Amino acid sequence: GDRVILDDGKVAAIAVSRSADGLHCKVLRALKSPTRVRSGKGLAFPDSHIAMGTLGPEDEVALRFALEHADAVEVSFVNSGRDVALVADRLRAEGHSGFGMVLKLETREAMRNLPEILFEALRYDAVGIMIARGDLAVELSFERLAEMQEELLWFGEACHLPVIWATQV
Repeated sequence: GDRVILDDGKVAAIAVSRSADGLHCKVLRALKSPTRVRSGKGLAFPDSHIAMGTLGPEDEVALRFALEHADAVEVSFVNSGRDVALVADRLRAEGHSGFGMVLKLETREAMRNLPEILFEALRYDAVGIMIARGDLAVELSFERLAEMQEELLWFGEACHLPVIWATQV
């Protein structure tokens, strides 16, 4: 019964059933007919609770590269304070407690858990937040996007955190 949004809102569907092979969905609308969804396009599950849990192999490779070649890492799809703690603990374990961490706030779940995300972020020294555009609009609706972005900016200012406002706003 949860919504599934494909390719930045080009296709909206609802989950009908799931199996070991995948998810069976019923398409509710497409922006145009016919619509092609190619591989590598994004999926959003705005009604679902999805926790990061652990860093996967691709995350570990990206983190290792960032630690060797950059000053900060961006953490996409932060949904809870636990997600923040997971990455912060990993950075501390590597001896990089001052390494920058930018938390990208782009989901409905992040908005629900914003206080715990911000409180956890404040426990880490070099942290900022990024206010999303496209993914946040898909999750919340384009009608609520500007309002939510402005509120996130205010929360960032209130917490004295650097804020990156996504491009093309």
